[in-house]
Amino acid sequence: MERRRGGGAELPQPKICMFVYNAFVHDARVLRQASTLAGAGYDVRVLAALDSTGQAFERRGGFRTIRVDRDPRSSRAIRKALALLRRRRRGGDLPGARPGGSSEGRPGPYRWGTRLHSALGWLRFARGCARAARAEPAQVWVAHDLNTLPIAWSAKRRLGGRVLYDSHELFLERDTLAPETRLARWRWRAIESLLTRRADRVMTVNGSIAGELSRRYGIARPTVLLNAPARRSQPSARRDARLRAGLAPETRVALFVGGLRRNRGLENLIEAAAHLERCAIVFVGPGEPTYVASLEALAAANGVSGRIRFLGPVPPEAVTSVAAAADLGVVPTENVGLNHYYSLPNKLFEYIAAGLPIVGSRFPEFEAVIERHRVGRTCDPADPADIAAAIEYVLDPDRHEALRQNARAAAEVLNWEAEAPKLLRVLRELETPP
Repeated sequence: MERRRGGGAELPQPKICMFVYNAFVHDARVLRQASTLAGAGYDVRVLAALDSTGQAFERRGGFRTIRVDRDPRSSRAIRKALALLRRRRRGGDLPGARPGGSSEGRPGPYRWGTRLHSALGWLRFARGCARAARAEPAQVWVAHDLNTLPIAWSAKRRLGGRVLYDSHELFLERDTLAPETRLARWRWRAIESLLTRRADRVMTVNGSIAGELSRRYGIARPTVLLNAPARRSQPSARRDARLRAGLAPETRVALFVGGLRRNRGLENLIEAAAHLERCAIVFVGPGEPTYVASLEALAAANGVSGRIRFLGPVPPEAVTSVAAAADLGVVPTENVGLNHYYSLPNKLFEYIAAGLPIVGSRFPEFEAVIERHRVGRTCDPADPADIAAAIEYVLDPDRHEALRQNARAAAEVLNWEAEAPKLLRVLRELETPP
């Protein structure tokens, strides 16, 4: 890594410390930022969470990753107790359990144990990050999402420097916060309200979320840094055996790439297949086995099992080439809250990078990309018939190739090379003393 120079003299590398509360294996946004800043001459360190499969220390892309333990002995004991409760719940003898093994009706031992396990894990992670920060103070502390903002702010308060808050989503509106207590939600809301105002700079993923954060907290409009992938040579749209296996040659393929989870419109997408002719729906991504089984059962109930495929995950570097072999990409995200309504998923940009037309939910950020660049059509994600109509529109032979060409043109402007200068500009501004 080259050091930056000033007046012919070698300058010390400014230190940047990023905090991310995951194992930092597939977090493309953090990886792109760290690699870009390291390439620009910054000394970059990422403090991530250590899990059973990760390495405590790793060097890649010109930066260092240090994974911090978040599993204290008390947390491990709780996890064993939770495993026992899960086994009891399957047997139907867990207090408060309903037939079929659900105990969502009221807080019971399992739910409280889960909350305590989560809290202890976060505290262990925060303390480990504090120790690592003291060992090597930085000029800029980058908090990736709200769950690391208190850690970055504490590092600044104790050690100096500046804080950059990168809000990957509307954290307080996530559907994954549902199990939290009202007190926990109030606490996170208070933390975001206080510390977002105290951050030296704020970034986020799209204009709608930037406007919402500015409105809520009375801050300057955050910098928008899109989750666009790096520009790459256009992959060929050759037929991929994984997508076409067992399908008739004339069958078109609508592709969904990403984790198979609830609230992503997958049930409605499967039901949309009943309204389509000569079109298969292919899912590429990881999914919890019982949930995937429920999707397979839904396909059978709708008589479309022969046109539904579940291929499992592929390596991140293979997504674009796999996508290029499909006929269109689908993003039928459901409107289950403001975070979903304002979302702009990575997969939308991956489809564009593959030169793939898109059918997506009729949400503000989807429309801003799909309609502005004329790369597909939006739909009501709650209406399988409307999803099917949008797919038929995109597959129409009179417009399909034109939409592909538009996607290829959009890929020339919606890419990381166009976004990276924004990040570097923010960091240069943070280097200037306040």
